[in-house]
Amino acid sequence: MASRKQSFVAGDGFDVLFDGSKSFWKTRSNLDILIASHKKQLCIEVVSYNAEIGVEAPRIYLSSMLLSTKINPQSEEFVSKLGAKKEAFNRQKKSYSVPELTKEVYNELMLNYIMQRLNVVSEGVDLTKELKMTIAHMNGDTVKDDDPTLVDFVINCPPSLTPVTVNYQKKASASEISRAQHKMQAENAALRNATRLAELTASATENFKLMMEEKRRIAAEMRTFSKARLRWIKAINRVLIQNYIAAVTRRLLNSSFADWYNAIVEKVAAEAAAEAEAAEMAEKAAALERESIARQRSILQANVSSKSGRMGGGDRAKNKVARRSLDNSQLPSLINTTDLASTSNESIKTPSGANAVLPSLGSPSGKTLPEKLLLDPMERRRQARQAAEPNNEEKSSKVSRIGKALSRKSFGGETEVELRSLALITPPTMESGVSQRIALPAATTTNGLFPSATGAVAAAGTGRPPSLRESYSEKGIKLTVPHIDTTESGKGPKLLESKSVPRRARM
Repeated sequence: MASRKQSFVAGDGFDVLFDGSKSFWKTRSNLDILIASHKKQLCIEVVSYNAEIGVEAPRIYLSSMLLSTKINPQSEEFVSKLGAKKEAFNRQKKSYSVPELTKEVYNELMLNYIMQRLNVVSEGVDLTKELKMTIAHMNGDTVKDDDPTLVDFVINCPPSLTPVTVNYQKKASASEISRAQHKMQAENAALRNATRLAELTASATENFKLMMEEKRRIAAEMRTFSKARLRWIKAINRVLIQNYIAAVTRRLLNSSFADWYNAIVEKVAAEAAAEAEAAEMAEKAAALERESIARQRSILQANVSSKSGRMGGGDRAKNKVARRSLDNSQLPSLINTTDLASTSNESIKTPSGANAVLPSLGSPSGKTLPEKLLLDPMERRRQARQAAEPNNEEKSSKVSRIGKALSRKSFGGETEVELRSLALITPPTMESGVSQRIALPAATTTNGLFPSATGAVAAAGTGRPPSLRESYSEKGIKLTVPHIDTTESGKGPKLLESKSVPRRARM
């Protein structure tokens, strides 16, 4: 056993017999032990503390009267220890008191008796979290009748006893020291951050505070000025602001900002001019379209009013060619509409309006033959086959190809490239009694608004170029339409050329 520094708070009413530590080899633990004697209560208090886990065991109280019976002053051990102490004082030539030496030897023997029987309870106890001590009995000890595991001098805590106050501290492990260091570093960092923010706040508010104080001072001073002086100050401030704005404007104009601003202005002006030009071209194209629609409408009305008995075979074939050349997107407006302006406007706004209006014309079975030819491409093909079979004519592969291309072009199913590739193909001469069954393509622009002019040429039968092409050329707009030659009498139309013309501006 080794003594250690004082670990209790001194007080009246008790004497400390032992303050140290003891190692218990069985449980491999080192405990701090404090044994104090209470004179008035005739009681000895035993305090045990495990510094590794920071837990104190329940205190044990012993009876001083019963312990005194366990120590025999006449024993050989007692006499030898008392003689050794006397001899030590005699060698040092010091005076001593025999009762004090006897009491000291008695306390030592009593401490040995208690320490030999003080043990740690390990059964049913988790030594890493709690601690429990007991006074084990030895051979020759007297035990209690109600509890054979306890010796007879163990008692309960007296009611009038005041427990000894100890100041034991838990031993810090390496992990706890590391955690404490990290916590301290974090707190120091938080303290530095808070100090920095406080300094920034103080520096920011200090200038603002000085500015507000100056502003309040000026406001208080200006309240003492006359009205004329206040008006003069406001006028001066206004002039200063204007001069400052002029200086900033000059600096911006002299820098690269001026080039950027001028480029933006020019770009906006160019876009506005392009939009105006596009609108003008669209209006001009709409006017031409209305004119062409009116011309074709007049041709259609003339053909419908003519009866089969009053026209010859050649005129009937030309009228059929004219009707086939009409664009299907304009058919409803030509038949049912009387107002020219509303017809052209609807055709411009809804280029694909034919699909929505064609069902309203009724079933093809209830139509006359000219209307069937206009509405149903299959009807036109069937009539062409019936007309060609009695004559036993062999159809050329080129005629079949150009017929298919022209038929698909009339209903928006073929591109203009195929027609251009077939433009130089001259179909064979047909008999005058056989009507043309091949639908000629409609001359359209990119949006499909302009009608075909070939029907007007075929209906006229004069051999001169179409008047629609002339009217378009006079107004400065060119169309891509096949040139039809009808000068040879008794022969069908012939495709001579196909010219590329610029597209009309989109609306």
